[in-house]
Amino acid sequence: MVVRRTLPSAAITVTTLASLALVLVPLLWIVLLSLKTQVQAFDRTQVLVFQPTLDNFQRLLADGTFVHYLVNSVVVAIGTVVVSLAIGAPAAYVVSRSRWRRFRDVALAYSLFVRIVPPTVFIIPYFLGARLLGVNDTWWVLIVAYANLNIPLVMWSLWSFFNDVPRELDEAARIDGAGPWQIFLRVILPVAAPGLTATAILTFIMAWNEFLLALVLTSREARTLPVAIVGFLAYEGADWGLVSSGSILVMAPIVVFTVLIRKYLVKGLVGGAVKA
Repeated sequence: MVVRRTLPSAAITVTTLASLALVLVPLLWIVLLSLKTQVQAFDRTQVLVFQPTLDNFQRLLADGTFVHYLVNSVVVAIGTVVVSLAIGAPAAYVVSRSRWRRFRDVALAYSLFVRIVPPTVFIIPYFLGARLLGVNDTWWVLIVAYANLNIPLVMWSLWSFFNDVPRELDEAARIDGAGPWQIFLRVILPVAAPGLTATAILTFIMAWNEFLLALVLTSREARTLPVAIVGFLAYEGADWGLVSSGSILVMAPIVVFTVLIRKYLVKGLVGGAVKA
């Protein structure tokens, strides 16, 4: 009996360690690469033991261009979160409280269809529309494009959380004289705050990491960090020091932010899974 119980536990432990290695080893490699010179990066004798340097980060931040792209990413990601939640959260509440099953099914099916369609389908319409309106290479075109892709995610996520909020709260607030918007803003949103937080974080991460639309819809002024990092890969060769150090600076805010609020993120992700 002891042997039978030990074998599954050992298998689980080995599988877990192997999974962690698959995730952590590439991250460790990028960190080490960002602290090496171009010569050290290709020296097999200095894989783990070498003289670290911060020259890559200094070169990256020297002229302020990377900082400009960092600001673009922050503004676009935050703008996407605000627009997505401002539209998706009320829509999710309406779908959750709707007594028309056909309307609910159609709304959720439409939002799911928009989310599963590859972003490449929208590239040409976005590009032509942005050029027609004169908003190419601006924050606004990226915010609108990203929000269009993330609003369905917001609807699906918050719909399940709003379903968990008892309808009796709506009825009690309505008896007290509250209108629909007052019920939504003052009663429903505070109760569903964990789910709202988790959804906002996921939306922020998706907007922060998006590459394809930013590559096509921007050229220089509104360029974001993922596109800027690819710019270090030239035809003549890649500057792996800048690529790795830039990757570290792209990942660091997301990692730190997620660690700080991990309790609320886990609570929010699990909360809506109790019942739909």
